[in-house]
Amino acid sequence: MESKHYLNVDNPFSKCACKGNHLRKIEVEQECKVRVLSRFFHKVEECKVEHIPQRVVSRSTKSIEDLDLYRYQSEKVSRECVNKREHEGTDSYPLPPKIPKDSRKRPKVEKPRKSKRKTKPFLKADRCREAYKRKTLDNNWVPPPSGFEFPLLQEHHFHDPWRVIVICMLLNRTLGKQTKQVLDNFFELCPDAETCMQVKREEIEEVIKTLGFQVKRSRSLQRFSREYLTETWTYVTELHGVGKYAADAYAIFCTGKWDEVVPDDYKLNEYWNFLHERHP
Repeated sequence: MESKHYLNVDNPFSKCACKGNHLRKIEVEQECKVRVLSRFFHKVEECKVEHIPQRVVSRSTKSIEDLDLYRYQSEKVSRECVNKREHEGTDSYPLPPKIPKDSRKRPKVEKPRKSKRKTKPFLKADRCREAYKRKTLDNNWVPPPSGFEFPLLQEHHFHDPWRVIVICMLLNRTLGKQTKQVLDNFFELCPDAETCMQVKREEIEEVIKTLGFQVKRSRSLQRFSREYLTETWTYVTELHGVGKYAADAYAIFCTGKWDEVVPDDYKLNEYWNFLHERHP
């Protein structure tokens, strides 16, 4: 049911008509106030009654005039963008200068290729030298002491070829000072190849833990010891974990055929030069 109010024109404070011809019936429909919640509302219905205040709930617009100004500016900017898109390339909106394709590409600079390999390859033909053969029982070679301030660790263990190669395996990717600290404890735990095979791998890892790669080293040491005790190998390079450094040390300190090899390691080179001076 529609709600209606009866107002007196002469006396607006009266709620009903009491006088004859001066009364007339006026229907006033209840109308809602306009509420502007944000500046993004582009369509705001105009209020039908002028004296009803409008509530503007926005931080950027304090009054309805500010909101209208904002709409006008946003429409103006969008209109300019459309005009620029339609008339792009004309005198009013010239295109930016084109950059040639050749200038966009950076000139290629050829860098010298660096070899990833730091050491020379140990070829298969070099592995079968006479200096790398198994040491015979009648070989009585005794390497002379160098007298260096820091002698090589292999000089004190030349009597056992297994120890010479083990020292070379422990020196791989580590310093001689670090290897020297664990060498006595390791040979106390594993004095020979047979004992190294019987000792638990965890015990070996605990002894050589400070050198790093203890898991890989312990496996290599036990595998090398197992192959060393067999009688099937002729050259020491056939054994697991024996590279050029270990093979050269074996030739210098065990077989005595130091003049048939040319080592790459700088410490072995010092001892090799010492032997050349002693036996010219």
